Amino acid sequence: MFVNLDLFLGPLRFVVFLGFVYLLNRLVTLKLSNQVGLDYFIPRYVILISVLVIVSFFLTQINAYDLMTILVLLVFFIVLSFINLKRGKSFQFQFKKIRSRLIIYTIRSFENRKKIISEENFKKIEDRKKTDQEFISEKQRLWQIGIGCGLAIVAFSSRYFFFEYDTFSLSEPWYNSLENIKDISSQNWFFHQGTMMGDYAIMNFYGALTDISDLIIIESFGLLESSLLTVIIFWVIYKITHTKFIPGLIAALSFLFLYAFLPINLNLLVQHKPSFLALTIALPTVIFILNPTYLRKKKSSYFIWITIIFTACFFMDLFVTFIVLFPFLFLSLLFSFKYNKPYLLRSFAAFDLSLLFIFITHYLASVVKDVSLFDFYTSNLFSLNIYSYTPQLITSINQLIFYYQILGGVTLLFALILFIKDRKKWLQIMVFLIYINVLLVLNSFGDSFIDVDLLNQLYSVFIPILLGISFFVLLRFIAFLAPKFKIGLPYRIVITVSTLGVIILFLSQNPLSKVPFHQDKIKEQIIQAYDKLDKNLLPFSYAVTNTYQNVALSRKSHYFIDYSYFNNDYLVQDSLYHSHRSKTHYLQAHPELILPKSTFVFMYEDNLNAKYFNDTQTKDKTLKTIELLQQRGRKISLFFDGEFVKVYEIENEPHASKINELLF
Repeated sequence: MFVNLDLFLGPLRFVVFLGFVYLLNRLVTLKLSNQVGLDYFIPRYVILISVLVIVSFFLTQINAYDLMTILVLLVFFIVLSFINLKRGKSFQFQFKKIRSRLIIYTIRSFENRKKIISEENFKKIEDRKKTDQEFISEKQRLWQIGIGCGLAIVAFSSRYFFFEYDTFSLSEPWYNSLENIKDISSQNWFFHQGTMMGDYAIMNFYGALTDISDLIIIESFGLLESSLLTVIIFWVIYKITHTKFIPGLIAALSFLFLYAFLPINLNLLVQHKPSFLALTIALPTVIFILNPTYLRKKKSSYFIWITIIFTACFFMDLFVTFIVLFPFLFLSLLFSFKYNKPYLLRSFAAFDLSLLFIFITHYLASVVKDVSLFDFYTSNLFSLNIYSYTPQLITSINQLIFYYQILGGVTLLFALILFIKDRKKWLQIMVFLIYINVLLVLNSFGDSFIDVDLLNQLYSVFIPILLGISFFVLLRFIAFLAPKFKIGLPYRIVITVSTLGVIILFLSQNPLSKVPFHQDKIKEQIIQAYDKLDKNLLPFSYAVTNTYQNVALSRKSHYFIDYSYFNNDYLVQDSLYHSHRSKTHYLQAHPELILPKSTFVFMYEDNLNAKYFNDTQTKDKTLKTIELLQQRGRKISLFFDGEFVKVYEIENEPHASKINELLF
């Protein structure tokens, strides 16, 4: 099992950051939003992620992307929101008035011996004009928050368990992900095959904000996005069923635990999936399209924000935007045009504007970089880095999809009857059911029309949503036939969890026993060793001796030495460097002789997979080289001591590489 403290500290630090942003927003707003609980968090999460993606894009184009710049811009917009400038008045006059008020407020606070910022500053009246909001009681709000937080924790924990079966670490897609994250820091956005780069901008920001290495970002981000997506699935069902907890709970838990019924690759369960991160934006956006005033009541504000969200979705995942958002937008036009005509017209205009912006920016970049735009877009719609391997399923994928098609068709038929009786109440469920039924039909077209592997990722999200909706529709029909009786919410939750537990235990037929692969412990320890290097050493003050396949880990971090050079030429360079170490002018004239402050040599212990990294001859020669260096008086110590991986440090200049030694 992969163990690293940053896996858990990263999400905690991110939660603290969100809490800080919430407090700042609470401080500067004139009135409180009427949205509470997840209804407050999720729209703002969507806006925050969308803004981060677009800001990251523009900053990389002017070579200005870094964490501090983004945080400064965030504070700037918060201050701008606080001072509340009016367009029709002179800015100079408004700034003078703000300055006068600030001086008066500060003097009065000192005179009355009050704190400049106190508890009173956070007490605001509620603003019911910004958005529409279905009323929920205080008890319901607490249950909503509690279930949402509980689902996030359960999702993170359950996905963490699958590190035991992970084959993603140090695979080719893993190295590609590492390159993409590093390229964001290098201000390089355009034309990475198979990705639009918006998701990697979020990953880069997350790593910089929480102070974790790029390696741990790749290892942990899949857990974080699965946790977010689980909460989003619960909230979406909660909204379309009009504040019903149990259907959403069924959908969320099905997404997490029904492995034998979902076409998902258990060996890649902890892998970051652009489609999953994009769905955390796209699914709430569908709710905003169907209920525009959940986002903003003012039409001009709605248009601005929905344009930003659509643009961010394009930058995050082209497949999700075209296969999920666009069909939902079209279905909304068919079903809710009568109710939301002004907003829907603006939604279509926003989608077109975002599409035009994406195409123009990529077209101009393709001309400059001489890249085929068609090939790039094709790589985003047909991915070569994703494959479906699902031995845990109780039957074949095609047979399973057929059963879901029957379930979807029957549920749609029942929902249609209810929709005829009350169009407005059942409109959202009808839209979701029609979309899911069409999505299930796409499986029969095969790879010639659509990437089935990417489609399976969508199935692993929308099939649980179908199960939640089907349960809700079934209950409504039972309510017509059977006498009504009430069960307390805690009992309903217990019954739901128990029923799903029985299904998992008795119908799934132990799906994990069918998975033949387990995580390679050598790869786990390689990542831990490199993470220790990144956290403790000054960049480019050291070199690492390792295999060529791990050269990507050294990029933009430290120097790389392969075993061939280390065993054949390093001893000569070491001798020349230490002979002329005190001769500054000579070394300036011959910089190729200068050694890094420290050199770290990876050695792999005897293991079934050790030959994949070190053959016996190379290992023996490397150990002999280390012994010769030790005989020359070089200080050599064991930097990392794992069961299968050991890293030796050759110290060429004392106390010149480790950050703590340089500072203290």
